[in-house]
Amino acid sequence: PNPCQEVDAFVEFITQFEATRPGVVRSIPVFVILQHSLVYACKGRLQELWYSSSQEAQVIDEFWSHSWQAPSWQKYVNLLFLNNTWPASVVGTFTAVAALVLFLTDVLPEWAETGLVSMGAILKRSKSMLVLWDPSYVTRLWCVFEMAAFLNAHGSAAVKVCPPLLGSYCRSIDTMDRQLRDFSIQQTTSSCCEGGHKDDDFCDLGDRNIILRCISTWFGSIENFELVVQTEVRKALANQLVDGGFTYRRMVLATVPLLWSLLDRMASDVRDPLWAAGQLARLFAYWLTTVPSILILLFRLCYKFRASCGRISLEILLSLGLVIIGAAMYVATAAIDILFQAVFPSIPLANFALCGLCGIVTVAVLRYL
Repeated sequence: PNPCQEVDAFVEFITQFEATRPGVVRSIPVFVILQHSLVYACKGRLQELWYSSSQEAQVIDEFWSHSWQAPSWQKYVNLLFLNNTWPASVVGTFTAVAALVLFLTDVLPEWAETGLVSMGAILKRSKSMLVLWDPSYVTRLWCVFEMAAFLNAHGSAAVKVCPPLLGSYCRSIDTMDRQLRDFSIQQTTSSCCEGGHKDDDFCDLGDRNIILRCISTWFGSIENFELVVQTEVRKALANQLVDGGFTYRRMVLATVPLLWSLLDRMASDVRDPLWAAGQLARLFAYWLTTVPSILILLFRLCYKFRASCGRISLEILLSLGLVIIGAAMYVATAAIDILFQAVFPSIPLANFALCGLCGIVTVAVLRYL
């Protein structure tokens, strides 16, 4: 067949979301990636790990879409935070509680072309898509293709986004919003095109041509797809980053070490059950209410003052000011703690009152901010 017929065949096959053969759609357990990626990457054998650890899958829980231009370590840190925070906090807390109990009981002093053509089938069988976003994401042709295929199969509700957690998180929201608002598929590039299509038969057929035709088939036209990205996708992802980036749950999990520290302090001075219950109330007041509320408020302030000051000295002063505000809120909580202990007839009662007050403040923060 001539090249045009081959392109037509590729487009028709991809847009049907079918795999080229059984066994092409494969998945890898998250723990395998997190445990072994760094070692294999250092040895230059990362692709070997991916295939040898993968298995045939009928359904994929989450498809990770990312730009190969972004630093690998940055994406790895994001994945660690998203997938390991909960189990790490549970195991760590269990260990801390066990240490407390032990202390109290005196016990202690394949082929690339095949995979690419089957990408539609892989994305259709994925329940959700995690976009490891960075500024290069919307400029990469294959990233845009993955997004288009998933949107056509599942819609934007199943798309989750995670920008670099290390760096200017709030400003990255504006960058992403601006990129999606002005999104144009004509601005995208691919590695094979940048390399002049050398030794790549698939690109010789015109991967851009194939991708654009697939997107046109799914959305009716390229313009319709661009409009979906500029409106529906932009709104969904922006809301996720602003409202779901630093959630109460994530703040609680991130501050679990504070719980461990307070448990350690509590273990050193246990007097009676009522006193211990009061100390637990105080512990939860700080861990579950005070610290998460302060962090959420600081995130909102960071987002409000995210615009660049233009000078490094002003940036430092602004950052220092936010740190001072956070410290002041924590000191205010400690002052209220001391005041309650002086006003209430017993320390346990004061601790219960502190827990109740902090709980009310936290509910207000979560409701109105």
